[in-house]
Amino acid sequence: MDRGLPVRLRARMHACQGLADQLGRPLLYVAKYENGERRLDVIEFLATAAVIKADQRAIINAMS
Repeated sequence: MDRGLPVRLRARMHACQGLADQLGRPLLYVAKYENGERRLDVIEFLATAAVIKADQRAIINAMS
């Protein structure tokens, strides 16, 4: 077993919780779209991308 896995999982969970807090949403909201259980609408995508300081246009261009 990878001994660093629990540490990485905790770090990821902390990052997810931080994102959820910044978006004003519960952790489950972030976890569901990160796991592919739900999709983001355009407004949610823009808000999430702004919080993580991602280039929205670059992401959309990469998808087309």
